[in-house]
Amino acid sequence: MPIKVRCGGCEKSLSVPDSMRGKTVKCPACGEKIKLPGGDAAKAGVSKTARQKKEAEGSVDEKPSGELFVNLNLKQLEADEKICPFCAEPMPSGEDASSVCPSCGMDTATGKMDRKEARRRSRRGPDIKEYWAKAWSDPARFVIDYKALAIRTGTFWTQFGMIFGICLFMAKDYCTRGPTITFWAAMTAISALGIPGWYWSLAIRLIQAELFREKVNTDRIHFDFFANVSIGLRGVIWPFIVFLPAWMGLGAIYLLSPDSVPEATFRILAGVLIALPFLMFPIATIHMTARYTYKAWILWELLVSFSRAAAGCFYWLIQAAVIMGPVFAMLFAIQMYGGGMNPFSNTYIDQAAIWTTEKALGIIGEQANQESLVFILIRLVVELVMGFCFIAPLAYLSAFPALYMIRANALLAHYFQPKLGIMNDMPKSTPATFWVRFLAFWGDILLVPLAPVLVMRDKRAVMVGGLIFAAVVLTKMFRSEAAMLQMILYVAYGVYTYWMYFAVSESGAIKATTVKEAFGLQVQTSKGRQLTLQQATVRWFGTMISGLLGGLGFLMCAFHPKKKAFQDLFSKSEVVWVGDK
Repeated sequence: MPIKVRCGGCEKSLSVPDSMRGKTVKCPACGEKIKLPGGDAAKAGVSKTARQKKEAEGSVDEKPSGELFVNLNLKQLEADEKICPFCAEPMPSGEDASSVCPSCGMDTATGKMDRKEARRRSRRGPDIKEYWAKAWSDPARFVIDYKALAIRTGTFWTQFGMIFGICLFMAKDYCTRGPTITFWAAMTAISALGIPGWYWSLAIRLIQAELFREKVNTDRIHFDFFANVSIGLRGVIWPFIVFLPAWMGLGAIYLLSPDSVPEATFRILAGVLIALPFLMFPIATIHMTARYTYKAWILWELLVSFSRAAAGCFYWLIQAAVIMGPVFAMLFAIQMYGGGMNPFSNTYIDQAAIWTTEKALGIIGEQANQESLVFILIRLVVELVMGFCFIAPLAYLSAFPALYMIRANALLAHYFQPKLGIMNDMPKSTPATFWVRFLAFWGDILLVPLAPVLVMRDKRAVMVGGLIFAAVVLTKMFRSEAAMLQMILYVAYGVYTYWMYFAVSESGAIKATTVKEAFGLQVQTSKGRQLTLQQATVRWFGTMISGLLGGLGFLMCAFHPKKKAFQDLFSKSEVVWVGDK
C-alpha cells in the first residue's frame, strides 16, 4: 500500500510506493529531499524534514505517532500528483491520468514496460512523426530568423550573376577569334559554378549544424570564391559520376548494336538518367556532409539510402515544387519570352540602353552617334546598371526560397539520420576498393581541363603551364598555317595539364586530387608518408602505362590482396581512406 507523506519544503502531499520505506526521495515540485520512515514509523504522515522545520518554528503538533494522516484531507490526497514507483518521477493526473510513466515507460498496473513505449524507445534518433508536422513551419521560421543569411546569399548570387553574364556575352556575342573565345568561355564556366557552389556549401554547413544540434552562427559562414567553385564542380559532375555505370552500359549498347534499339528510345533513357539524380538530390546533399562522402557518389549506396528515406525525400521534392516552382517558372518565362536571362545580350535591355544613351546625350546637347567613343562608354555604363537592376531582384527573390529548402533538407537529415547511416567510422589507412577508385578516377578525368584553376600549389608548375598555353594562343593567332606545330603544342599542353592535375595535387599537403578529397581518399607512400613530386610523377607514368595496357593495370586493384593497382606497385604508393584520427 502506498505511503502518504507531506513535503516539508512546499507542504505538498505525495504518494510513495510501499517498497520505498526507509529511503530518501526528492520532491518533484520543489526538489526538497524527503527521508521516508521505515517499518511501523511509516504511518507517521509527516516527513522528518517537515517535522524538523516545524520544530524550528515552534509549531509542531505533539500528536501520537500512531495516528495516521493527521490534519490531512484524504480526498485532496487522492487528487494530488502521484509519482512513479519505479523512477520516482511525477505521473500524469487529471484528464491526462495514465498508468504508464512518461519518464521510464513502465506500466504501474502491470509492473512491466509498456509495449508501445518500448517500441518507441527502441528507435534510435528523433521520432520521424515530428518531421511531417515541422517540415513546413520550421523552415519558414528559420528564414525569418536568419533573413540576413538569405540577403547575403542574394548578394553573392548577384555578384556571380553579373560576372557570368559579362563573360557569357564576351564569349558568345562579342569575341570572334578562337583564343579569346576560349578564355571567356572558361571564365563563364568558372563563374557559373559559383551559384550552385554557394548553395551546396551553405547546405553542408546548415545540415552539419542540425545533425550536431549546434546553433547556426552566421558569422562563421564565410564566402570563399575558390571553395565555392570547387564545391560547385562537385554539383556539376556528381550526376554523371553516380550514374556512370548506367551511362557506360547505354553507350556500349549504342556502339555495339546501334540498330537494335531505336534512337528515340536512347534519348528517352538518356533523359531518365539525367533526371534521376535530381530525385536523389536531397539524400546526396546529406551524405556530402559526412566525413566520408562516398555514399553520395556510389549508385547502389545511394539507392539503399533512398529506399530507407524515400517518403521524406519525395516530401522534400513536393516542397521544392511548391516553394521553388514559381521561381523557376519566372526564370523560364524570362528566358522564353523576356529576351533571355543574360541581361547583356537581352534585346529589350539592349534597346532600352540605346534609347537611354541617346536621351542622355540629347540632354547635354551632344549628337547621338553610336560609333563615337562617348556613346559607347555611356551605353556601357547604362547596360551595366540595367544588368544589375535585372539580376539583383532575381537573385534576392531566389535566395529566400533557396534558404527555405536548405533548412528543409537539414530537417530531413536530422529526422532520417538513423536510416541513412551518415556517421561512419573508418580505420586510418584502410585501402580503398576498386569501384570507389574507379569512380574517383573518372571524376578527376572530367576536371583535368580545369587544372590551371584548381591546382595552384606549385607556382613553377602553374607558370610553365601558362607559358605553354600562351604558346598555343600565339601560334593560333600568328602562325595559323603551321598545323603541325599547333598539333604538337596542343598535345604538349594536354599532357602537361593531365600531369599537373594528378602529380601536383597528389604530392601536396592534402595528398589528393579534387574528387579523391571529396570521396575522403588520399594517396600516400607504402609507409604512410606524403609523396614527393618525383614520386607522384612516377605514379602518373604508371597510370599512363595502365591505360596503354587496356585498363588491366587499373583492374589489378580488384584482385590484389592490398587493393593495389599497377601504378601503386610501380611507384610504391597506395590509395587509402583518410581515416579517423
